[in-house]
Amino acid sequence: MIVFINGDKTKLNRSISLEKFLEEHFSNLSSSYAVAFNNKFVPKSSYRDIVINDGDEIEVVSAQPGG
Repeated sequence: MIVFINGDKTKLNRSISLEKFLEEHFSNLSSSYAVAFNNKFVPKSSYRDIVINDGDEIEVVSAQPGG
């Protein structure tokens, strides 16, 4: 299946929860980040319940120090 991660087309071989996907592909994230799933920001408490499907869009943004 094809999904879009931070605007880039990415192929996933299996359905996976958003939580597991982030653990596998963004393990270096600090604790200060947010995720938009199909253009809506979702709370971290929902990551386990969201299953990524073909065509989904995921944006991972992290806080940048500096201002």
